[in-house]
Amino acid sequence: MFEDRIALLEGAEAALATVSGMVAVHGARCSILKVDDYFVASSVLFGSCVYVLEEILTKFGVEINFVDGLDLDQ
Repeated sequence: MFEDRIALLEGAEAALATVSGMVAVHGARCSILKVDDYFVASSVLFGSCVYVLEEILTKFGVEINFVDGLDLDQ
C-alpha cells in the first residue's frame, strides 16, 4: 500500500520501498550493469559504497575504476 501511494503521489507507474539508501543505490546499479561493463566512480565515496563496488560488483564481472572527481581529464 505504501509503494502504491508513493507512486500515486509522484505520478509514477510504480514505486519500490527499500530499507536504506544503500539498498536503493545498489539496486539501481545492479539493474543496469552486466558482465564486462565498465563502471567509473569518484575515489571519494562513502565507505560502504566503495565496498559494494570493489567487493560485490567485481564478483559479477563489472570492472570498477576510481577517479579523482575534480579532474575532468580522468
